[in-house]
Amino acid sequence: MIDGAFLRPLLQPQKSQPVTKFVAVINRSITKIVKVLRLMTESVRNITIIPEFRWSDRQLTEDFATFAPHHIVNQQGIEKMLNLNLPPSYPKQPRRVLLTGAAGFLGSHLAEALVGLGQRVIGVDSLVTGSEENLSNLKGNPNFRFIRADIARGLSAEIGEEKFDRIWHLASPASPIGYVKHQVTTLKVNSLSTIDLLELAEKNKARIFVASTSECYGDPLEHPQTESYWGHVNPIGMRSMYDESKRFMEAACMAYHRERGVDTRIVRIFNTYGPRLAVDDGRVVVAFIKQALRGEPMTVQGDGSQTRSLCFVADEIRGFLLLMESPEYHLPVNIGNPEEVTMKELAMEIRDLIGSKSEIMYLPLPPDDPKQRCPNISLAKKLLGWEPAIPRKDGLALTIKYYREKLGIAE
Repeated sequence: MIDGAFLRPLLQPQKSQPVTKFVAVINRSITKIVKVLRLMTESVRNITIIPEFRWSDRQLTEDFATFAPHHIVNQQGIEKMLNLNLPPSYPKQPRRVLLTGAAGFLGSHLAEALVGLGQRVIGVDSLVTGSEENLSNLKGNPNFRFIRADIARGLSAEIGEEKFDRIWHLASPASPIGYVKHQVTTLKVNSLSTIDLLELAEKNKARIFVASTSECYGDPLEHPQTESYWGHVNPIGMRSMYDESKRFMEAACMAYHRERGVDTRIVRIFNTYGPRLAVDDGRVVVAFIKQALRGEPMTVQGDGSQTRSLCFVADEIRGFLLLMESPEYHLPVNIGNPEEVTMKELAMEIRDLIGSKSEIMYLPLPPDDPKQRCPNISLAKKLLGWEPAIPRKDGLALTIKYYREKLGIAE
């Protein structure tokens, strides 16, 4: 039975109470009745019976931000930390969110941003390449729940039975070391898991955002790369388990959108850097920082003339958030920094910022390593009003500070 104790103030005579006090009692009681009715509605939807209901602080916080936004996380604090600078018009209504890859580099930053925007987030990660340490800022937060699960093996009942408004699919190894080591998992999580999540989105009538990649362009013959470019990819090369599964992901999204009307968003992520990249995953910014901090030779592949465009994580996450809530647009959108830098220049920049005396050592290029990678972001500017705002020097300084502390290396 539902405990009706909170109704008694309405049923008892109020002769001795002032009118204002009586109105206050009515308002409090109505608020509680609304919440009970909501709970009853959810219960009927899930075909469950509530044996007893008693009001508690826990129940208050479970209504993520609808009635008690101050219980969650200070929104301005998180936005300031990430320097998101979202426009005032950005929607901040509460949502029920599923986030795969939540313990990864991008996933963990996105999780914090979503919770800070008043959303209730279930984060899922297998921890194959992610780390629970990345989620330490959300530990104990009532509006974030972490589930350790390998969605490449299918969605668990715990996830499949939840109701979601938004689904973010970021799960996948994302560095060459990660996806070459976990080739079959990479293929599955970007193909089978994408299908599972598209089915879940269709069932829930939820919007789904999938994280594709600039690797879809391969070693590009067009420069900079526009979203209309089909790419130059080796389908059986040492990166193919990643490149081709991401291309399949995009095809699956378009098929579910065109045939079944699923509300999809596709981002093509270019090189992103910042705190929480795994120290040993081989991506160039962290590799250079680690080597320079330790005074080790900085290993540049090839002659160092190949280029990358590097976007700081806060800019990237802001692009994600704007794309998810953009007006209907279902084709891929590049989110990245169009400012190119050669690998040799990057190594010297990082060395100078750290004040290191590390020498630069040249190594052979790995197979299928693209010679240049740079996004054309005209579409993101037009559609989202987005472009990167954080200069590379500033982003690198923040990233160096993080890894200096993480590695325990004094200045």
